[in-house]
Amino acid sequence: MRADTRALADAAEKRGIPWVYLGNLHLRLGEGRHQRHLYRTYTDRTSHLGWVIARDKAHTNRVLREAGLPVPRQAVVTSLDEAIHAASEMDGPVVVKPRSADNGVGITVGITEPDQVATAFRKAIRHEEGVLVEQQIPGDDYRLFVVGDRTVAAARREAAHLVGDGVRSVTELIAEVNLDPLRGEGKETPLRRLVQDDDSLGVLRVQGHAPDSVPDEGERVFLRTARNVSMGGTATDVTDLVHPDNRDLAVRATRTVGLDVAGVDFLTPDIARSHRDAGGGVCEVNPTPGMRMHLWPSEGEPRDVAGAIIDLLFPPDAPSP
Repeated sequence: MRADTRALADAAEKRGIPWVYLGNLHLRLGEGRHQRHLYRTYTDRTSHLGWVIARDKAHTNRVLREAGLPVPRQAVVTSLDEAIHAASEMDGPVVVKPRSADNGVGITVGITEPDQVATAFRKAIRHEEGVLVEQQIPGDDYRLFVVGDRTVAAARREAAHLVGDGVRSVTELIAEVNLDPLRGEGKETPLRRLVQDDDSLGVLRVQGHAPDSVPDEGERVFLRTARNVSMGGTATDVTDLVHPDNRDLAVRATRTVGLDVAGVDFLTPDIARSHRDAGGGVCEVNPTPGMRMHLWPSEGEPRDVAGAIIDLLFPPDAPSP
């Protein structure tokens, strides 16, 4: 059983709710007419239409924009010429990504030059025919975890990176980081191992590094541009810092799309200030959000997001399971 599915089963057990693992990430909770079902964080009452909307990042952007929520400017492109033209019409750096791929696959962040657009477009188009060119919202990248009508957890995400010591090479530093028992190959562990591949080599090259380079002491060297835990990134819990307006924005985005559980990707310069003052916007609403970054953050206090989902399915005043 995967670690996050196990967390849901454990949360049910703490509440005295019987559970059965049916395989393929599927849990049956309770018995008889009171039983409920979970697939990952997808409940038996999650709207399929909401899931369809959220899976399409372009459609999500439009739905949220028409509801008056802050979202980045965005264009759907199918050719390199269209991508370069779209990027040229947006102020500041842009993000290029597949229209509906998950886990940070095919995403390139911080693009400012046409040649970078070309590289990013070719990377994204490998995964999906529809590619998005999106204006990059200034600030840090946050994942807000919404369950029902509450934002129950928040994490600041950082792209996979190393910190130099002036002695060891990039390859040696990667090997040391990967000794962390929290890092593994799949989704059985809270964090992913760092890997060297064509994408990481390209990111290193932009920073003036190669696998045999020796970064200066204290120098941060990035291996990815996408700030995604599934790509080897890290997450710091910031739940207690989130301004109420930002919590409310995440809930509104989730409701607008039509979901009961969601991971809202929110960018802002300061999560402790209202987005109305500090700026910021929603770039994605994820219909089956991962829980690992909240259950086992790289830094900060773990948050019981699994328990929040169980409470959503079995409120305190609900009939006995």
